[in-house]
Amino acid sequence: MNDFKLTEHFTFFELTRTDKTEFQEVNRKKGLCYTPELTDLCKLVLEPVRAHYGKLVIVNSGFRYPDLNKAVGGSVTSQLMVGEAVDFHVDGVSIDDVLNWLWHESGIPFGQLIDERRNGERWVHCSTGGKREVLAFKDGVYARLA
Repeated sequence: MNDFKLTEHFTFFELTRTDKTEFQEVNRKKGLCYTPELTDLCKLVLEPVRAHYGKLVIVNSGFRYPDLNKAVGGSVTSQLMVGEAVDFHVDGVSIDDVLNWLWHESGIPFGQLIDERRNGERWVHCSTGGKREVLAFKDGVYARLA
């Protein structure tokens, strides 16, 4: 399978990669069914973040098919399984700054914005959907912020 651009700065392989190499090929094959959703996610969330900061947006996780999602301990209702969410950070920018901009200044019609922390690592989770729910997640526990 060859990689292709979803938007100007984001590729299909970038949004379907996983550190769980045994799942990589199947994840990309199943991810092809969600190309429109992944493209919308890039247009609505990732491209505006990149444009605002002018820095590399590093995708930790985009699409995950259900078996991969289960293997990494993802939520059973995760929008990652339908190409509508992404876990990321911005190179050289604090997570607090990115969360604050997305929540209070960006106007991005996100579904969920989550400050995720697990095993000493931290990232931004953002989904499409427009309901603008803001949460914090730390080592298995959610707290609603808005």
